[in-house]
Amino acid sequence: MALLFLIIDDEESAASRRRLEFARFGIRSYIVPSLVQAEEALASWSFDAVVLRAPSLVPQCFATLKWLRSRGESPVLLLVDRDDAAHQIEALEAGATDVMSSQAPADLVAVKLLRLLEVRSRLSHPQARPQTVGSLALDQRTGFASVDGMTLELTPDQFQLVSLLAAKSGEVVSREEVRDILMRTSDIRVVDVQVSRIRKKLKGMNVNDIALRTIRGRGYSLMARPVQPGSRA
Repeated sequence: MALLFLIIDDEESAASRRRLEFARFGIRSYIVPSLVQAEEALASWSFDAVVLRAPSLVPQCFATLKWLRSRGESPVLLLVDRDDAAHQIEALEAGATDVMSSQAPADLVAVKLLRLLEVRSRLSHPQARPQTVGSLALDQRTGFASVDGMTLELTPDQFQLVSLLAAKSGEVVSREEVRDILMRTSDIRVVDVQVSRIRKKLKGMNVNDIALRTIRGRGYSLMARPVQPGSRA
């Protein structure tokens, strides 16, 4: 889904140039010429970021920055005409996420905002430790599976299936549970086929410290097992 930025700028030509440049980065923009209209837009829609050009830091501008900060939703990049450190500090304290010159190229503004969004996302969603069973590691954030650091190629359904079994490592998970949660099919044989393919992939990587077992009449079990030194190729 494309990002949506709100541009607050009473200079239509400058705002339009920024919108065109932002589009090169896959960003959609909505332009309003005044702080009053900006507050109306923000009350109606959700924006990923706000670009506010303020030739002069009037009290209404500080009030808007404080209001935006109270919402705590989107980074606010303030574009100023004056290179006045004292005013910029005051704007940052009022709620601006960052301050740049209004003469900054639009592509630089776009990249700065994308970076701010990336940092905010990382802070909001810290990287979780990979889920592990023996030498198998499953990164739920990326959908990446590996064995001793080497990529284990799994389809999305296979990754979810292994993740389910790994979350209940050592327990028996019924075929019906796997089917109902993951496979979105009424054909129970699809589960058997996927388990067989996963087992072949593990065997192809000479994985001996993981047991993917079929428990007749009950389901499947994934668990780590001890391996004698030198038993892996």
